Amino acid sequence: MEGSKRYTVNEVAATCNCAPRTARKWAQGHNVFYIGEGNRKEYRFTDADIERFRERPLPGRRWYKDTEN
Repeated sequence: MEGSKRYTVNEVAATCNCAPRTARKWAQGHNVFYIGEGNRKEYRFTDADIERFRERPLPGRRWYKDTEN
């Protein structure tokens, strides 16, 4: 894996057409390499991580209770 490119959260978000927060939250729970500690973590995605991120199950539409009586 030496020499392979690593991508930042902002780069992944732009590529996958999502918010940076979405990519960051996904990275926290899916063993993505990071630099730093605590609140200063900077995640670095590999090509394989980006592929797994793209294949994640997307949330469905939220259904709200009909308030009309």
